[in-house]
Amino acid sequence: MYLFLQNFRATLIPTIAVPVVLMGTFAVLYTCGYSINTLTMFAMVAGDRPAGG
Repeated sequence: MYLFLQNFRATLIPTIAVPVVLMGTFAVLYTCGYSINTLTMFAMVAGDRPAGG
C-alpha cells in the first residue's frame, strides 16, 4: 500500500482502521448474539463496496 500511496501517514491510517473496524463489527455481532452466516457475510461484503460502483 505504501508503494501506491507513497506516504507513510496515508498508509498507516487504513492499515490500522480496517482491522479495528472489523474487530468492532465482530464484537457487535457477538454482543447481539448473531452468528457469522452467509447473510451476515454478504452484508459485510456489500457494505465494503463503494456506492454506485
